[in-house]
Amino acid sequence: QRQRYLEARFIARMLAELIDSGQPLIVDQEQNTLRPVQPGDIAILLRSLSDVQVYEAALREQGLDYYLAGGHAFYAQQEIHDVLHLLRAVVSVADELSLAGALRSPLFALSDETLFWLVQQNRSLNAALFAETLPEELSDEERAKVIRAGNVLHELRNAKDGMLVAELLNRAIELTGYDAVLVTEFLGQRKLANLHKLVEQARTLDRLNPGDVNGFVTQLAEFVTRAPKEPVAATSATGDVIRIMTIHNAKGLEFPLVVVPDLNRKSHPGDYKPVMDRELGPLVPANTNEKVCVGWDLYQLAEKQEEQNEKLRLLYVACTRAADYLILSSSLKDPHKPSSDWLKFLGERFDLATGDCLAKLPAGYGVPAVRAIASEPASTRKPVSRTRGTDLAKLIEKTEALVTVGKGVVPPSVIEIPPHTQARRQFSFSRLSGALVLAEPVEVVAEETISPATLDPLGFGTLVHALLEYADRTSPESVREICEFLAPKHLKDPTEEAITEAAALVERFLHSSRAQQIAAARCVQRELEFILPWPLGDDAEGRYLHGYIDCLYQDEEGEWHLVDYKSNQVTAEGVGAMARDYEMQMYVYALACERALGKRPVESVVSFLRPEKEYKFEWTPKREMELNQQFDRAIATLLTPATVG
Repeated sequence: QRQRYLEARFIARMLAELIDSGQPLIVDQEQNTLRPVQPGDIAILLRSLSDVQVYEAALREQGLDYYLAGGHAFYAQQEIHDVLHLLRAVVSVADELSLAGALRSPLFALSDETLFWLVQQNRSLNAALFAETLPEELSDEERAKVIRAGNVLHELRNAKDGMLVAELLNRAIELTGYDAVLVTEFLGQRKLANLHKLVEQARTLDRLNPGDVNGFVTQLAEFVTRAPKEPVAATSATGDVIRIMTIHNAKGLEFPLVVVPDLNRKSHPGDYKPVMDRELGPLVPANTNEKVCVGWDLYQLAEKQEEQNEKLRLLYVACTRAADYLILSSSLKDPHKPSSDWLKFLGERFDLATGDCLAKLPAGYGVPAVRAIASEPASTRKPVSRTRGTDLAKLIEKTEALVTVGKGVVPPSVIEIPPHTQARRQFSFSRLSGALVLAEPVEVVAEETISPATLDPLGFGTLVHALLEYADRTSPESVREICEFLAPKHLKDPTEEAITEAAALVERFLHSSRAQQIAAARCVQRELEFILPWPLGDDAEGRYLHGYIDCLYQDEEGEWHLVDYKSNQVTAEGVGAMARDYEMQMYVYALACERALGKRPVESVVSFLRPEKEYKFEWTPKREMELNQQFDRAIATLLTPATVG
C-alpha cells in the first residue's frame, strides 16, 4: 500500500509539473502545432478501481480537479453521508449517532467541544437541542449555532410527513445553506452536483412512493453500506478535468495524454475448484503438492497462458488509448528484475532503467522516444489541505493584515486567549524518560543517551517508531529503503549513521518471535491514540491523560497484547532497572486499553530493541493502589503555580 501511495504521489506531481510548465506536448489538430497540456487532455487508466482512493487523494493534494468514471464513487462521497445523517436524525429522535454526524458536519458546523458540553449537561444531544438552558461553557457563536440547529430539526421533523422526499431535501438545503457551503470547498461544483443528483433520486422515489422518507433513508443507508456501481455526478466529465477510469471502460476512446499506473501489480492465484473441461473432461485438483494429475496440470497451463494473453491484450488497449503522450508507471526495486507480467513484457523490448529500445524494429520504423524517470518531481504547488472547509489560519492572517491598514477590526473570537490554569489540563508521558509531563511545548531533557552520542534522541526514537509502524516482517530487506524515506521527516540531520542504526534495530526486531506473533495476529493497531480521564470515572475534574500506544494486537484466542518499543541504550542486565522508569506509563496504557476493550490486556510489555530483550509488567492490587497514589501526587506537583506559571 505504501508503494502505491508513493507512486500515486509521483504521478500527481508529474502531471502538475507538465500542466504548470506549459511545455508543448499535445497536438493541436486545428492549428497543426503543439500546445501545452491541459487537465482535460489527461486520462488515468486503472485495471480496477479497488485502490482508486489513493490516486484521488494524490490529485487532491496537488489541487488537480478530476472526474471518476464508473465505480462505486457516488455513495462514498462525504456530502452523501452528511445528508444521510441529517435524514436519519429527522426520522428518528433516538438516532444520536446520526444526529452527532449531522451537527458536526458543514450542515450545522458545531464543534466537538460544543457536542461534549451538550451531552455533559443533558445526557442526550437531542434533549440538549431543545433544552430550556444551554451550557454556560458555550460561546455566543456556538450558542447561536445550537439554537439554529434545533429550529431547523424541529421544522423538518414537523414537515416530514406532509412533504415529498425531494421537497424535504430541498427545504433542508435551504434552511442550512448546505449548497453554498459545498461550493466553497475543493471540488465544490462536483459536490454540489452530487447533492442535486441525490435530490433527483428522491424525485424518482416520490413518483413510486410519494413522501416515503423512511423508505428513502433505508435505501440510501443500504447503498452507502453496500454501494452499487453509481458514478459521481457528471458535472465536469467533459470539461477541463482529469479523468480516472478502468481500462475496460476506456475501450474505443482516445485521449491526448494517458497514464497507466501500477504496472507491477501481481496476479492473484486462481481458485482451485473442480471444473468440467470440454476436451479433458472432469478435473479435480489434488489435495497434495505431488504432481499426480496430468490432466489438471494441462488445464492449469492452458489457463495460465490464456490469462497472460488477456493481460497483454489489456496492456495493448491501455497504451493505444494515448494519442500524443503515454506515461507508464510502476514501483520497481530492480529494473533488471521485473516481477509482473507487464513489466517483463516491457523489459524484453525496452531497458527499464534508461528507456532505450531493445527490440528489433521493422525497416523504416522510427525508434520510439522513451524516457525513464526515477526521481520524483519537486512539486511547486502548495499541498491542498485535507481538512474540510475554509482555511481559517489564512483567513485570520488576511484579517490582521486589513487591520494594520485601518480597513477592519479583529473580532474577539480570534484574539489570543490567556491561559487559564483551572481549565482542563492534558498530561502525557515523555517517550525519552517515561516521566509524566504537561502536554504543552516544554523542553524535555533525555535521561538516557542513545549511541552514537551525535544522534538526536527524540528524533531518533520517533524515526524508529515510525519505521516499526510501516515495516513489513515479510520483507525485511525493504526496511532500509523505508528508513531513508522517513528519516528526513524525523531527524534534523538524517546522516548515514543514523539511518543505518535505525534500520538495523528494526531489522533485528522483525526476525524476533514477537514480530512473528504480531504478523499472525487477528487484529493489529499501531500508534493507537487514547484519551483517559483521571481519576477514572465521571469526576475527572477536567484532567485527562493523552498518549499513543505503539502496538496493540489480538491473538487467535481473542486476547489482547500491549507492546511499547524503546530504543534506549541499555544492556540486557540493565533492562529491569530501566523498565521501572516506564512502569507508570505502561500502567496507564493498560488502563486505557481496559476502558476501551472492557478487559485488561493479558500482556503489557516493554520491548527494548537494542539488547533485544522484553520486560513484562504484572501488577498486584496493592501495587495498583500505590501507582494510583503516585499518579495523583505527580499531577498535583505539575499543577502547582511554580510549574504552570
